[in-house]
Amino acid sequence: MDDPKKDKIVVVGASRQEDDTGFKIFKDLINFGFSVDGVNPENGEIAGKKFSVILKNLIIFRI
Repeated sequence: MDDPKKDKIVVVGASRQEDDTGFKIFKDLINFGFSVDGVNPENGEIAGKKFSVILKNLIIFRI
């Protein structure tokens, strides 16, 4: 069985505001060991991971 932590997860709506759901989800996934990218049109960064402002640059198709 594949290890889901090896796959990248994209959080659309990741946020720098600690009370925001997008922040909590992004931070929790990092803390649990997942590889995470964030998307937010205002840029930003959590735990050294910078957000992308363009979703299409992050989409990876797995066959």
